[in-house]
Amino acid sequence: MSGGVHDKYHHGFPNDPKHHECYAFKHQSLRLYGFLCNPRPETDGGFRLCVLTESATKYQWNTEPTILDHAMQMLADLRAIEAIAKEYPEYGKGRKSWKN
Repeated sequence: MSGGVHDKYHHGFPNDPKHHECYAFKHQSLRLYGFLCNPRPETDGGFRLCVLTESATKYQWNTEPTILDHAMQMLADLRAIEAIAKEYPEYGKGRKSWKN
């Protein structure tokens, strides 16, 4: 995406303080939702990774808030952090690991 904005096909939620890290990709009535994070905070401060958390069919104008709430919960979930850190070791440094 290279930082491009094209609301017809993908967009964030910058005006929603509760869901500002959420992101959506659109194709007709199908939506893919997730969250944005920077898994390379030390080596590439501008890098943004979009982690997709779910898909939904959307027929109304507004996005269902529970979908965005779930994406924000995943952003803070230790299991998600560990999964991202497997590919990007800088991510989640200093956080306690998930104990099953």
